Amino acid sequence: MNNALVFTKGFCRTNKFYNLLKAAGVLSIKHANSELEASNFVNKVEGKLLVVTDTDISRLKWARIIKSQYPDHAKVIIVSKKDDKHKILTSIVAGADGYLLLSVPRWSRTSELPHHECSLVSEFVKTGGENPIFSTQVLITILSAIKDKNIDETRRRAHAAADGLTMHQYRFLKHIAAAGSIRAAARNMGLSVHSGPSIVRLLRRNLDVDNLPELMLKARSIGLI
Repeated sequence: MNNALVFTKGFCRTNKFYNLLKAAGVLSIKHANSELEASNFVNKVEGKLLVVTDTDISRLKWARIIKSQYPDHAKVIIVSKKDDKHKILTSIVAGADGYLLLSVPRWSRTSELPHHECSLVSEFVKTGGENPIFSTQVLITILSAIKDKNIDETRRRAHAAADGLTMHQYRFLKHIAAAGSIRAAARNMGLSVHSGPSIVRLLRRNLDVDNLPELMLKARSIGLI
């Protein structure tokens, strides 16, 4: 794995992290500030690529697209300070090959990757991303989610977030499926009749469909409802 794209904020934009990647054998490292800049870099590189990003919804959606376009050579690692079940499952649904937790050392305001996680990254790069990598606490959270009685709902929410939907939009989508109309869904959620169509427009844009029937069919096909 000789290329790396850093599309995040915080620790992973520091020289310390870049030096870690270089020591593991990465030759070309690019930091992107926008989806367009990130996509242009991905389209130009040859060979395997490591993408390092965070749990921002728009970046997760972008990562999911990249994984679907380049399933054989693009690997995605999520770094975050949040040990949050919803964030973790959303990242996995988006196609992440790893989820590592940053730590904030005592008396410090900056995050850093713990020594064990640094070792995981180095091994991941050297082996070309053969096996997924997760912080220990993340694995524990995943296992607890699997045992959760409401895992189906959790999975649906993760899919919704990975597709760029807010929880408000996701709930409205569920109400449409249950009530059968936009007006009824708005009434059931206590919204004005004018709010419903605007939410549906956002849903259609996020799921890339042209009308309400297509929206409901696609939402059902990808497991949102």
